[in-house]
Amino acid sequence: MKKHIILSLLLLVCLFVIGCTNNSTTKEKDTTTKNDNTSTNTEEEPTQELLDESYNLDYESDKEFIVYPYGGVPGKLNIYDKNGNVVESNVPISDEKLLEYYTQVKEAGFTVTTGGYINMTIDDYRRALPVCEQLGLKMMIYDGTLVNLLMDQKRTDGVVVDDILNRYEDIFNSPAFYGIEVDDEPTPAELSGFKTALRRWQFLCPDKMFYINLFPSIAFSSSTDGNFETYIQKFCEEVDVDYVCYDHYPLQYGREGNYLRDDFLYNLVTCQLNSRDRRHFTVLQSIKYGGLHRELQSSRDVTFQVYSAIACGYEGFGWFCFWPPVPFDGATHFGDGSYNRITNEPTDSYYYIKDGLNEIRKLEDVFFNFTWEGINTVIGEKNDFGGENTDFMYSAKAVVESERIESIKTEQDTLVGIFKDAQGNDGFMVVNFTEPSLDNTNKVTIKFKDCTKVAVWVDGEQKVYSVTDGTFVFTQSSGDGYFIVPIK
Repeated sequence: MKKHIILSLLLLVCLFVIGCTNNSTTKEKDTTTKNDNTSTNTEEEPTQELLDESYNLDYESDKEFIVYPYGGVPGKLNIYDKNGNVVESNVPISDEKLLEYYTQVKEAGFTVTTGGYINMTIDDYRRALPVCEQLGLKMMIYDGTLVNLLMDQKRTDGVVVDDILNRYEDIFNSPAFYGIEVDDEPTPAELSGFKTALRRWQFLCPDKMFYINLFPSIAFSSSTDGNFETYIQKFCEEVDVDYVCYDHYPLQYGREGNYLRDDFLYNLVTCQLNSRDRRHFTVLQSIKYGGLHRELQSSRDVTFQVYSAIACGYEGFGWFCFWPPVPFDGATHFGDGSYNRITNEPTDSYYYIKDGLNEIRKLEDVFFNFTWEGINTVIGEKNDFGGENTDFMYSAKAVVESERIESIKTEQDTLVGIFKDAQGNDGFMVVNFTEPSLDNTNKVTIKFKDCTKVAVWVDGEQKVYSVTDGTFVFTQSSGDGYFIVPIK
């Protein structure tokens, strides 16, 4: 009996020793700990060190983004009661107030302004142009009479040009004059009708904007059936200008909260791919309207839209709408935009735009030294949609592989714009491509080939880091976009 007890004890001791050995091995190999059902990777990350400013890259450019309000300061005011009903129209704006309003436009980061949606006459433009000149703003005007004269098919070019000069030469000679708005969202069938007007305009003002804003893809029977592509191609064939512009608004809300349209990126890349030899502008969202489009809730709503467009090579950004239209135009209900229609004072939206645009414009020096090549898209490890992103799937034609990136891992869905400068250096615009109001932080790990340092522009400010094995790790806030240049 004693012998059996001793053998049993020896067996237990052996099992205990084996168990301890196995546990020790597992702990050495396992670098993941779990607390409250959340996995945390404790693997040691590559080291990176912030270097002093002597390592900063010296990019300079005299170009600037074209940033404009769609629906700027009006010529006269409508006066509303507390219920939003118009009680008086065409109320003059004092000289002091006019200067104040245009100063606010300038301070918000706009480089070009436009006339208001309401009560804007050609004499109002004549009054506004000297104010813009004083502030260093450019102005794009819309005048129906001028457009009709340019489109007039019944009279010869010479007669029409003389008529226009008699009416508008003083405006064309203003240092603040930027160009004219011609049409908004023409149909494909209407595009060929601009040839006469453009020919005359290029004779009158060859270096001034002939601005037409196009439909987005949703104007067609199916957003992604190819009709938007042919529309852009037809515009390029029929209208011989150096840019393409369309409007599309991604910030929406519904019963389950805020969300992004699933074709925002598709519109950006489709326009770019079908007009590669032109500059690219897009009109973005800054007002609540209709049943789905929400108001701006932070400056991150502004930067998300622009960083996404910059990642697709865009250099012009309009904002719909700056000064508020009437509350209901017979078809659509509108919010206040950047000014309260009752008090005519800036709203929170104005300050969101101001903060966002002044951040974005700090990228001008580096951006204008690079040429867009395409995009890459990365599904984040925390993707909430079954590992898919519909907008990324729609945008696959624009995806290119960069030989400079060995691997990239992200927590959130991420858009990467791929660029090169004139010396062949690579640049990458990395955007946290999630609904900005959800405040999803995005940890990004990129391993670059042939890289010992990275220059990164965060909030428009450049910093340079030394990196280990080409690996750069950073965490983006919602609405963030980082421009990164790997350095050998």
